Formats: sequence, C-alpha cells, structure tokens
Amino acid sequence: MINTIPGTWHLHYSTFPMWQKEGVHAVTFNYTAITLEGKAALLDEVKYLKGDRPRSVVGHDRQDALDRSTFIWRGKGLLWLFQSRWRVEWMSEDHSTMIISFDKTLVTQSGIDILTRADADAAGLVRAQEIIAERSLLADVKEPLLPVMQ
Repeated sequence: MINTIPGTWHLHYSTFPMWQKEGVHAVTFNYTAITLEGKAALLDEVKYLKGDRPRSVVGHDRQDALDRSTFIWRGKGLLWLFQSRWRVEWMSEDHSTMIISFDKTLVTQSGIDILTRADADAAGLVRAQEIIAERSLLADVKEPLLPVMQ
C-alpha cells in the first residue's frame, strides 16, 4: 500500500470541518516516499489556500505493522505533539482515486475524505461514493460528507 500512495492527491469531498470553512480551497495531500528510522514512511504535506494565502500542515506517516492500509501520522515542528491514525479504505484499480478514513483525536472528529490524482475521471468519484454507501463508512461519522472548493 505504501508504494501506491506517493504523489499529489486533490481533495474533493470531506467530512472534516476545516475544509468547509469559508475561503479554504485547493486542498492537496502531497505524499513523498521517505525512510524514517530505517523503515519506509511518507512525508505528508497538506497544502491549501485560505483566501489567496498558501498554508500547509506537515508530518510523517508510518505504516501500521499489523494493518498495511493504516498509517499513524505525527506532525512536524510545533505539531509534533499531535498524532492521528488514518486508513486507506479503498483505492481504484488505476490508483487515481482513494477514500481515506481518519480516527477521532483530542481535537478532531473521525471522518472520511475522497481524493483523486490530477488525471482521475469523474467515474472514480462516483464509484468512491458508492463504496462509502456500500460499506457504511459514514455510519459513525458525525459530520456530513461535503464537496471541497477547488
């Protein structure tokens, strides 16, 4: 799983309230394959615009030893105190669309994101929404799944 994630992913739908705030748009998740303490990991840079000002959240993702679809994120810099678990729930066969879920933390609710690569087609987004419904991935999520401004 860790080998199929690197690259830039565009956020299209999310239950995370931060991505629904006025003026927040153009959210991308940028993953780079790295080695951290001798193990494969991901540099995780979430970039977005707030108004016309670029912002970012940076951390590292380590793959869970027992569930290779699950990752533990830890922030860099001042965000080092924070960590969260997220999981790839589904990825299209061509690796252009994926659904990730994230666990509740001290400061965030659990939720779901739908992301695509730049070359993804609309059919991937439709299939992702079908998967979410089929697997009841929103059953324990408090916030609605809403589009994110591009």
